[in-house]
Formats: sequence, C-alpha cells, structure tokens
Amino acid sequence: MLHYNNVLVTTTSTIEGAEIKKYIKPVSAHIVAAAGIFNDILASFTDILGGRSSSYERRLVKLYNTAIEKLKIEAFELGANAILGLKVDLDEVSGKTKEMFMITALGTAVIIDERIIKGSPQETAGKTENVSLERLQTLQRQIKIMENAENNTLTPDNDLWEFMVANSMIDMFPYIIDVIRLNAESPAFSTTFNELSEKLIALLQTTPEEKQKNLLYNAIISEENIKVAAKLCSIAERLMLFDAKYIKEVLQAGNTRKQKLGLLLLKTNKQFYNRADTRDMEDCIELVEKIFPERGTKIIKKQLLSSKEKELWQCECGKANDIGYYCSGCDKDIYGFTEGEIKPNKVVEDLRQKIELLNNCLI
Repeated sequence: MLHYNNVLVTTTSTIEGAEIKKYIKPVSAHIVAAAGIFNDILASFTDILGGRSSSYERRLVKLYNTAIEKLKIEAFELGANAILGLKVDLDEVSGKTKEMFMITALGTAVIIDERIIKGSPQETAGKTENVSLERLQTLQRQIKIMENAENNTLTPDNDLWEFMVANSMIDMFPYIIDVIRLNAESPAFSTTFNELSEKLIALLQTTPEEKQKNLLYNAIISEENIKVAAKLCSIAERLMLFDAKYIKEVLQAGNTRKQKLGLLLLKTNKQFYNRADTRDMEDCIELVEKIFPERGTKIIKKQLLSSKEKELWQCECGKANDIGYYCSGCDKDIYGFTEGEIKPNKVVEDLRQKIELLNNCLI
C-alpha cells in the first residue's frame, strides 16, 4: 500500500471475504468549526428551502471528508490498511461565550489481506441507469463555466468557486494559472495571489496527490515567468508535495533562475517518509553541490601591522571578503546568491538533518 488514501473504511465490524490479520488500536479524528454555520441555517427556513442550503451541504460534506481523511492518515501511520466500525458524531463545544461544534470520526485500525484492498471497487465516472435532474444541471453548468473560461468571459465569485471545488473541476487549473500570470506585474500581485492560492489549493485537494504533483510540478517546470513559478513552489510546499523525481528535473533545468526554484522545492515536506525518500534526498544533496559550487575563492591574507593570517574569500568581481559575509562589491555570497535568496548550503544542511532524523526513526 503506497498511500493513506488506499486505507479501506467501513462502518461494519467485518469485511466480507477478508481475514483480519491484526487488530491494531482504536483511532479517532476531530474537526472543530464555528457553530455559526448551523445558527445561520436555523435562522431562516428560506435558507433550507432556497438556494443557500446546497452551500451548507457542501461545507458539511467537506468537513466530514476531512475527518475521514485524518482518520485514514492516523491508521496509515500505524501500519493499518483498513478501519472498521466507522462512527461519526457531532458535538457542541462551548465556553467563554463562544460556541463551536466538533465532528469526531472513530474506528478501529486493522490489517487485512492486501489483495482485498487492491481488489476493492474504485470511484469511476461510469455509466448509470438513471441520472438525476440535479446531476444533469451540474454537468450543464460545468460546461458553461469551461466555455466562459475559454472565452475570457468568466467572472468567478465565491459561489462559483464553491461550485468548482465541490465538483472537483480540476480542468480549471490552467485557467487559474493564466489569471495568476496576467496579474504577475500588478502592484497588488501578492494580495491577488494570496486570494487565488487559497482557491487553487482547495481545488487541488479534491484530486489525488499524484495528480496534484503532476499538475503543479509541470506548471513550475514549463512556467517562463520566474515570479509565478516561485509562487507555485509555495503552493507545493503548503500541500506537502515533496517529490524528488520532479525536483531533480527542476534542478537540472538549463536556466540558473529556474534551478534556484529547485532549492525552494527541496524545502517542501511530505506527510509520510520511507527509506526511498532518504536515498532521494541524498541524491538531491549531491546534485545541489554539483550545480551550486562555491564560486568565490578562499584565500589567506596577512593582517595589516600583524603577522597573523586571516582566511577570506575572493569574489568573482575581485573583492576580498570575510568568510560568511556578502561581497562588499556586488552584494553576493560565495555561491553567487543575494541576501534574499535561499542558500544551497542551508538547503543541504537542512536535508542532512532530516536524513539523520529519519534514519533514527525508520526500521
């Protein structure tokens, strides 16, 4: 089993045809949210009967799915591949004049025959005997949204974003990247990107992790605007999409500015690590040290009015500087990086620490 999403979850205490090899332990997940969502619903029956109810339903489904996902992660970390006896409760939590509600998902983590997991039915967009009017209208709206995006006539509001996320309209990914690119030179780019990134992250999280990585990393590799590519790197970091295969591809790009993005991506984490990851990190360290060698030359110079010698580094521009300091002539360090840029030696140091910690944890 390669991913926590493969963990099988059932409300029953057994799985037909599956031998339970080991009961591990009970697992739980808790999601706490503001109670205002229910207060708003109960405040008016028109909300329940009108168009706003679907918005609340989507939020509740998202909270439920998040709780199940957290439950899967906990079970996966324990080495389980299934959760039996799923139970989901909703409780109110109050204190200091604040009201919250908590969704709790409970179950028992177990290990069952791996063949049952691999043979379980997967979600597909297959044919069906009946199609509801709601489903038909959803498909029609999706087509209209795509057409408006292609014609540059789409003006997304919060309701439209909720609809795209709720229906996993991942085909809108290129459109969102285009919008980010068009705003790249705007004085308000950072603000615009922060707003769009939240929506983009929500949309990406509706699709499997492998597809998230494929979309994001390919966008980073092909993006000519370095400012936009760097912002996409920050999304990969937030989603914990470390992938050595893609990062090596970025590091080996011919463009030095693009190669520096590889250093940003090496700061990215992932939810679970194994032995293969430590080997990948070691390969990345070797690649970084090869691509970003010290460009300055270390020299020994006698101090004025003294017989003592001092180690300095001589920059490519010809200036001699103290070790560990930026060049007084061109404001670059010994690797040719400016003060605001991430440093290759720092990235290597962090990777080596991570490898050491993982070696102490992994079997």
